[in-house]
Amino acid sequence: MHSLALAILADSDNPGKPVFIAIVIAIWIIGSIVSSIRKATSSKRIQDEKVKMRATRRAMQLPAVAQNQPKRPPPKAPLSRKLVKRRPPPLPAKAPAPPPRQRAPIMMQPAEPAPPRQPNNAAARPAPVRTATAAALNRWLSPTTMRQQFILTELLQPPITMRDNHLL
Repeated sequence: MHSLALAILADSDNPGKPVFIAIVIAIWIIGSIVSSIRKATSSKRIQDEKVKMRATRRAMQLPAVAQNQPKRPPPKAPLSRKLVKRRPPPLPAKAPAPPPRQRAPIMMQPAEPAPPRQPNNAAARPAPVRTATAAALNRWLSPTTMRQQFILTELLQPPITMRDNHLL
């Protein structure tokens, strides 16, 4: 058959035809070699992934130590003794935390000069804290004051379109 192909190629009148056929056959052979190499590497990659998955599954399983040991019945207590309920030891008593001291708003804090320094052994007195009265709340919660505070906060914030929640 090999000689027949040579005879057919030799009898042709066009000299470019045998070269073209040889190039097509060479490309076909190279393509089949590349395809078989790709198949081999992809199957090897798949096998490697399967091995890794099996190793991961084995590593994630709990050790079977408890399953291999035979189960023993719990020791029986003598019938004459009463079962004593065990209670956990009592928790140590904690000193109650002092309630958090809330600072009065700046407008309600007294404006007093700092007290003179006292010797280290003298106990420092806490500064008196004024609380808000009903009259003070009535003055501060008026519509005019609230409008002024709102305008002040708007001036100190970035523009509405540059805020994160301007679409809400």
